[in-house]
Amino acid sequence: MDSYLKIWGSRGGVPASGPEFNEMGHATICIELSLPSRTVIFDAGSGIAPLGEHIVSKEQSPPITLLIGHYHVDHLMGLPFFRPIYSDEFQTTCYLPNLVEGSGWKSLDRFFSPPLFPVSLDVLSSTVQFREFNPGENFPLGEDLQCRTMLLEHPGGNTGYRVYNHSVDVTVMTDVENIHPGPFAELVQFAKGTRYLILDSSYSSEQIKTKRGWGHLSVDDVGQIASQLPATTILMIHHDVMKPDAQVKSDAARVLGTYPNLVLCRETESYYF
Repeated sequence: MDSYLKIWGSRGGVPASGPEFNEMGHATICIELSLPSRTVIFDAGSGIAPLGEHIVSKEQSPPITLLIGHYHVDHLMGLPFFRPIYSDEFQTTCYLPNLVEGSGWKSLDRFFSPPLFPVSLDVLSSTVQFREFNPGENFPLGEDLQCRTMLLEHPGGNTGYRVYNHSVDVTVMTDVENIHPGPFAELVQFAKGTRYLILDSSYSSEQIKTKRGWGHLSVDDVGQIASQLPATTILMIHHDVMKPDAQVKSDAARVLGTYPNLVLCRETESYYF
């Protein structure tokens, strides 16, 4: 069985609606790293709901590792509808970063409570485990799979993940900003040598002029990073919900034409190792 990445949600903010969003996709952030011995999921946006149906439909499912980056609603809204966490047939370990507001567990518990959601975490299967950590910590995910983390610049904080073993290496930075535009030294060092970097590309060159401090990169920022990581395929993600597909492609056209290692993420697309 091949290992691969699959994009189950590529939007930021809220899910997009309408045919003008069909190509890039409608769902908010969720990425699957499928391995023979484990399914690793980055973030739990609305795209995790159909991923859950896919997992449930299979005759057998390896253990699930869910890596939450932060607790903004677009990255968490699908989790209550992820069917495997309600079934004893699935082993799920959810990693929760402690960010600006403190305990990751408390942040998730707040989300799973009225009036935000009608049931609490108590209804989840006993096979679901939660593990808190501080961004910057590194830990194994089982067998030979390793995980490195770093704190990203984003309102409230966000977590960058790098997951790797002898055959796969992927780095995910879905919401990140460079408040003081420069060479992105720390980010580049963290991702150096990775096969795939999934990277925030929310804003156009014009939008970023009025959106510094909002927690996202521009396509020009992404170009700077691409120039420093020429051997890494960079998947541009977190498409603004207000941008139809034509505008997403138009905004990115210049950097896509300049840096051959850049690719626009499309919902349901897969990338192999």
